[in-house]
Amino acid sequence: MTENADKRIRLAWFLDGHVPYDWRGTFSREHADGFADPAFFVDQARALERAKFDYILVEDTTFVPANHNASYDACLRHGIAVPKLDAISLMSFLLNATNKIGIVGTLSTTEYLPYHVARVIASLDHLSGGRAGWNIVTGVSDNAQQNYGRDRILEHDARYAIADEFVELVQGFWNSWDADAIVKDRERNVYVDPTKVHEINFKGQHFSARGPSIVPRPPQGKPLLAQAGASPAGRSLAAKYADSIMAIGGDPAVMKEYRDDVRTRMAAAGRNPDDCKVMFIGRVIVGATMAQAEEERQRRIEAILDDPEWAIAVLCNLVSYDLGQFDPDDLLSDIVPQVTSNGTQSMLRDMIAQPPGMTLRQYAARDTQFFNFVGTPESIADHMQDVMEHVGGDGFVLADYYLDRRSLAAVTDGLVPELRRRGLVHDDYPHDMARTNLLSR
Repeated sequence: MTENADKRIRLAWFLDGHVPYDWRGTFSREHADGFADPAFFVDQARALERAKFDYILVEDTTFVPANHNASYDACLRHGIAVPKLDAISLMSFLLNATNKIGIVGTLSTTEYLPYHVARVIASLDHLSGGRAGWNIVTGVSDNAQQNYGRDRILEHDARYAIADEFVELVQGFWNSWDADAIVKDRERNVYVDPTKVHEINFKGQHFSARGPSIVPRPPQGKPLLAQAGASPAGRSLAAKYADSIMAIGGDPAVMKEYRDDVRTRMAAAGRNPDDCKVMFIGRVIVGATMAQAEEERQRRIEAILDDPEWAIAVLCNLVSYDLGQFDPDDLLSDIVPQVTSNGTQSMLRDMIAQPPGMTLRQYAARDTQFFNFVGTPESIADHMQDVMEHVGGDGFVLADYYLDRRSLAAVTDGLVPELRRRGLVHDDYPHDMARTNLLSR
């Protein structure tokens, strides 16, 4: 391997589920016993900040999943996506506990109103000195819609058409105040210059708003926007607005095709493709030796093979289809033709792409959609560098379903120092605001 790659690797962390799936694990007992105990979230955010991660993405869903055997039971039994704190509340807490790292919250365009999102994110951006962000999602579940008084979620591309207009309006609210609107002129007794605050008078197909916002322009101007569109409609939305795109990892050839495609779409939308970081999702297991890391990986696989219910319930939630109705040992090739999904399309495509002979049980035990970084700090750094050189990407959004303080320290105090030794990550935050840090050279 050659050291000092031409482009630094950006790193973010995917805070998924808000509670560890391995809640029975030896090293997760203290924070798993109290799901709302702030100590673990604070320790996590501060550790990631010490390691100079660009941002933490706070995942969110707003329903108790009932996609496994048409019941809540499996998700409740195994603690899957429930209990879960409100993403905005957790964002506020993490921003208050840190100084430099960005905190990006998931707010759905089918569950919030544009004015609410604009006000909340702008408020958090002011309170944090420019470190708030918004992960733009369109929702995937009828269950969530039923908590908001609607029967079903809209068709996939219709959701993205609404999301496009939604983001445009949110940015209109942010721009309704000029950057210098607050003048605090004591001599003239003027706090805000009225000529620098504007109605937006937005009239679209789905939304209308007069404006202006009650919150001044965010310190970042445009808070950090993240998106994870994999479908053509999702790619177009991300290319138009996102500063950071979370993309599916796994096959380097597919990753390169994805990145090249969204960069082409950015150029077509009049954007500089370098103004958005394409970051691939990866699961990470760091060991002191290769044998130790592989042993932990096998432990996780065997646990699912022995009792696949919880992992199949996770798949049900992702694909928005009841896979629990099938026997775990049914062939995936027999199941997939029966699946009709208005949910995560990339997951359905991944299921279709699996080789003949794979069972549902085996598929649930594999992270085929994501890069699995398994090894020592040195071997994982080699792997990351190889992927970036082949794909031309910008970095990784790391995650661990089995997160505890020990596994987190292996990343922040083992892997990241090795990346830094090679000159692959920043030594420090070059700027004060999250979006500027992410997009800096």
